[in-house]
Amino acid sequence: AERDYLSVDTKTCTTQYSSRATVGMMLTGTTIDNMVVGGPADTCKELKKGDVIITVDGNEVDEDNVVTFLRGSDIPGSFVQIEVAANGNMNKMKKLTLKRMATEAIADRRA
Repeated sequence: AERDYLSVDTKTCTTQYSSRATVGMMLTGTTIDNMVVGGPADTCKELKKGDVIITVDGNEVDEDNVVTFLRGSDIPGSFVQIEVAANGNMNKMKKLTLKRMATEAIADRRA
């Protein structure tokens, strides 16, 4: 029997995010790979692509736990303190406080 690969089952999709709050960073491991324009990481103007997150709220982070710590309480409007090594240089550390925003609000900016 031939199968038509262009046919797909359709269903109504509701947008479900795994988190309610975000700082608007895309990471590779603990390195900032990109930032959502208008998101907290972007609007602070202190972070750059290539910066490496060292601590979140005083906790040393690695690729396995960085997202969990960034999400934190997962409450939009809550604050998160991060320490980054500028472009991975441990001699150029920056401490910043970011205000989490609603994931839906940041998703609207991507559209």
